[in-house]
Amino acid sequence: MSKISDWNYLAILAINNGMAPLVSKKIPLLENNHLVPPEIKEQLHQAYLKTLSRNVIIYDHFRKVALALNEAGIPVIALKGIHLSETLYKDIGLRQLSDMDIMVQDNDIPKCLSIMDAMGYLSHHFTKTRFIKLNSYFGHCYKMVINGVSFDIHTRVQYDKYRITSEDLWKNAVKMTLNGAPVCVLDYHHLLIHLCLHLEKHMSQKDFQLKCFCDITNIIISYKDELDWNELNNLCEKYECSEVFYKFIILTGKYFDAPLPESILDKYGHLADKYKDKELITALKTGSRMQTGNIVLIKGVDGFSNKIRYILHDTFPSQSYMMWRYGIRSRYLVGLYYPYRILLGIRQLAMYILRKISG
Repeated sequence: MSKISDWNYLAILAINNGMAPLVSKKIPLLENNHLVPPEIKEQLHQAYLKTLSRNVIIYDHFRKVALALNEAGIPVIALKGIHLSETLYKDIGLRQLSDMDIMVQDNDIPKCLSIMDAMGYLSHHFTKTRFIKLNSYFGHCYKMVINGVSFDIHTRVQYDKYRITSEDLWKNAVKMTLNGAPVCVLDYHHLLIHLCLHLEKHMSQKDFQLKCFCDITNIIISYKDELDWNELNNLCEKYECSEVFYKFIILTGKYFDAPLPESILDKYGHLADKYKDKELITALKTGSRMQTGNIVLIKGVDGFSNKIRYILHDTFPSQSYMMWRYGIRSRYLVGLYYPYRILLGIRQLAMYILRKISG
């Protein structure tokens, strides 16, 4: 800490990467915490209070929705942050939540959306076209929003070429009570795999997810006695995701001091070699933000002809989507907005090419 010369910059990095609440709580535990300027401590503490106040509202919405769905006989899996904030961090103010990710089964979606609609939530699910719905990660996600609080309701997971399915997650889910509501959560092994594959999706889009790295690290630390690395290895072989899983596991050991078995380090340590310190530091400085948009989604579509179809459907989406996306009040005006959408697409492609050339 004595080497830190710009405390304001550290605070900015912590805030931009969603880590300010956690940093605020860790500072008092340091022996030389007196080196941290009081105004920086206060700035980070205010970020914690802001996160806590918003998460209290989010958790209240989660409890009401989860109880309503449970009463209707609809099982729910609480994914990622809404699960981890309470059970892993033990303080819902330590992890920022942008929205709530939950999973329900396909046949429960109509009833689920109807219940939430009756509770006042508005649907923000507008499909570009049916083809894109079936060939996009987001095609199996429904968004319901009220007063700035949103639920992302998933019916399945898509991990590109990996063989893990939603059925695998449901089969291995465990029952738990979160904020007074009975729900299901992923068991530790599938939770780790899910987080690593989710992190891979974001990292492939140049979206640096420091929070996700911290989630993985804290799971390894907190549940080291419950984790069975032989079981994890068997699951990764079954789902054909060993390389990407252990790549991020090794990175958490290298950069976040996650305690890993020597056998794992010996066997998979080389997977982190291509990640240079300078590259990760640069990603940390730029924060969490996507840079490639639909380019990555198109790459994930199988077959050249399907990629062309995806581009055409994305360029000329459905009338209902266009009216929602651009705030068009009359369907007779929709046709005028397609040229505008094409120009935006050309601009996005040009920016992507320039980034490729420059970097």
